[in-house]
Amino acid sequence: MEKEAWGPASIAAAAAEAARKEKEKARNRRQARGDDAPRRRGERSGEEGEEKPKAERGRRMLPVSGRVAMGGGAVVLMIGALLLMSGLLGGSESSAESSADAQYERLVAAGDSLFKASSYEAAAKRYREAENLDLEHAPDAERISERLVMIDRLREAVSAENYRRALSRGDSLTAQAERMAGDDEFGAQARLLLEQAREAYVTALSSRPDDSTALERVQRVRTTLNAGRGGEEDAQENGEEDEDGETTLEEERRRLFERYRDRGDEAFANENYGEARSRFNSALEYRPDNAYVRNKLEEIETRLSEAQQQEQYRRYRRRADSLFEAGRLEAAQNQYQLALDATPNDPAVQARLDTIAERRAQRRRRQEQYQIHRSRGDLRFGEGDFRQAAASYRKALEQRPDDDYAQRRVEEAQQRLAAAEAEQQQQQAAGEQPPQQTAPQQTAAQQQDDDAARPQQTAPRGESEEDAGESEPRIHKNPDQKPKIVGGKSAFYEKVSYPERAREQGVEGRVYLRVTVGADGSLQNIETLMGIGHGADEEAINAARNTTFEPATVEGEPVRAYRTLMVQYEIDT
Repeated sequence: MEKEAWGPASIAAAAAEAARKEKEKARNRRQARGDDAPRRRGERSGEEGEEKPKAERGRRMLPVSGRVAMGGGAVVLMIGALLLMSGLLGGSESSAESSADAQYERLVAAGDSLFKASSYEAAAKRYREAENLDLEHAPDAERISERLVMIDRLREAVSAENYRRALSRGDSLTAQAERMAGDDEFGAQARLLLEQAREAYVTALSSRPDDSTALERVQRVRTTLNAGRGGEEDAQENGEEDEDGETTLEEERRRLFERYRDRGDEAFANENYGEARSRFNSALEYRPDNAYVRNKLEEIETRLSEAQQQEQYRRYRRRADSLFEAGRLEAAQNQYQLALDATPNDPAVQARLDTIAERRAQRRRRQEQYQIHRSRGDLRFGEGDFRQAAASYRKALEQRPDDDYAQRRVEEAQQRLAAAEAEQQQQQAAGEQPPQQTAPQQTAAQQQDDDAARPQQTAPRGESEEDAGESEPRIHKNPDQKPKIVGGKSAFYEKVSYPERAREQGVEGRVYLRVTVGADGSLQNIETLMGIGHGADEEAINAARNTTFEPATVEGEPVRAYRTLMVQYEIDT
């Protein structure tokens, strides 16, 4: 039964009907009280012969008007209820229609997009879903119907082409098998071709299930295969069942499914998962919803994923072991971590990571000790205490035996110490005491000691402080404003990079430079006050050379002055 729509006309009709029923009820109540009461009132009026005053009539009619008022109130309440119900129902229906319209538009748009992409089956599904909404005024209904007809025709054409190709392929394979056959006997290769021909004929039969030609050729290939088996015993040994008798499309599809399923099981048992996946997928072509085959395919994907993870693990592990043996601990740590991601909780990899962490910690401790002894050696060397300087440098070499800087400074300290001892021996042999040095001589001797103790200078000789002539402006050690780096310290630090040699050896520490900045802002000299070697000192010097400075000032005037720069080398862990 069709649902009645609540519109304005329906609401008015319902209200009128409710009022009519209320009046009828009132009339029935009056009749129930009897017909004599009205007559007595009429008789009294007639006897009196005169009309009663309006006020009196109003008082006498009060009970009746009250009843009428009550009846009218009920009608009003019913009309209000009907209006409220109409609003709710109308709103619900309007909302439902709006939702259906929106869904219709989405389905049609999706169908159009799929049709444009040549996904005709998916497009037809969306169009049919839109039609099933059964809208009263569906837009584009005619266009959708035309497209569905077009898709049906395309489907028929594709089915016909698939039938033709499958039948042709089956005929070709059968002919090849017959050419390869010997005298009344088909070899293994010929039988394989016949099995492939049989599948092709079944495919053709799937396109046209009632086609007698494809069915006859399937039966003919079956007969040929049965004749070449060599008896029922051979068939049982090969895992094949007797296929004599009439065949149907469903029977052929079942047999092909079972054959591919069994071959998939065999490949799976031999852990040949690629072959098993191919066989099981072929089986699904004949039984798309078979749960057993689908579960097997999921298990294959799981095992292949595990095998891939194992291969990744072995690859990362080989790289990590090689880097570990070469002493490249940071790179080895990264590869071991990747191996651990592929195979979590692997105890061997975790043990190696712990070993690397301990060795890197030892390297940091050795580097700290090295830096302490090297700094002490530099300090004592500068003070002219070459014996203690050499001892400090030797302790630094205990932490880093291959350190070129410490080894060179040991040799220099020993040479200075030997020269001083030789000079002392000569003086003692001559019985002479060293003459008392005057103040200028002391200054010169002190300058020589400073020159001997000063670290290697890397700036050009023409720019060094020692080569400055008497006309060279003096260096202000305490200017009002020290030389500034143009762009701030970050402009200097961004030019510094960590030398690969120092990083691989785990070298960390600070490099101190003292630069001389001229009154014109030019870089005149660079001294290494403290270094760590392994290319780090040179890297800091190159960064300083490529940095722009502003000169120091004294009372607002630019002057020549020193500026100390520090570079912290630290390997991120």
